Amino acid sequence: MPYNNSFFPARFLTALFTVVILASGCAIKQTSPPPKPSPKATRFLDQLAQSSRSFQTIKGIGRFSILTEEKSLSGRMAWIAQRPNRLRLTILDPAGRPATLLATDGETVWLDQRAEDKQYVKDARRFSIKRLVGIDVALKDVIQVLLGEIPIRSYHRIKIDASEKGGMARFLSPSGGPVTILNYQEAPFFVTRADYFDRAPALFLRLVRRKGSLAVLPLYPKELGFEDEVQNRFYLRVDHSWVNLSVDPDLFQLDKINTLPPENSELW
Repeated sequence: MPYNNSFFPARFLTALFTVVILASGCAIKQTSPPPKPSPKATRFLDQLAQSSRSFQTIKGIGRFSILTEEKSLSGRMAWIAQRPNRLRLTILDPAGRPATLLATDGETVWLDQRAEDKQYVKDARRFSIKRLVGIDVALKDVIQVLLGEIPIRSYHRIKIDASEKGGMARFLSPSGGPVTILNYQEAPFFVTRADYFDRAPALFLRLVRRKGSLAVLPLYPKELGFEDEVQNRFYLRVDHSWVNLSVDPDLFQLDKINTLPPENSELW
């Protein structure tokens, strides 16, 4: 029997083809819900959460070093970090005087570079400390790290590989690629390294932590280090630290920058 075009008009075939393509496209875009964490993963996440609740406020002083393609320097640094998003950071000159001041109340960042006689104001949500240390690290991550926390990126599922010497937690995307990888030790629980893969395929940022021997702060890092994909490095050794102190909220603002003449301040 000859094929009859009247049963399948062109408009019908076109519409049918479009529906099939759209339906298949929607099916491809759909992702499965995150799987329920395994008992090992649940235990790890509980330990990680407990270790992040230890401190509300941290005050510290230590020595830092910066090594990048553009500069190499070292000195002393003091800081006060308060949960959830406040920070005051001071870089000292060889005479012990403030050379650079940074303060944020969680909404605004004030940066006073006294050595260069320059002041800056910026929205805290988009602020990076690259101007200070040569590595593109978000300010919110710096605050978390100084408070003893480990920043975790959004992930789909978690896989745990544990042994007697320590373990590794892999936070994976829906496609199975790594988002964050944590190396940790047990008894006491302490994360020693965190690798962040924000800019695949290259490693974007690595955080290295070493535990101190102080009896009063067994879980607060004695050493902290950031390293990016081209091996620019920022290292901080904590000489002294104090926890959960009462802090004046005014310490997290540098309002004087707002009163400077326009030619002496910059908005960026």
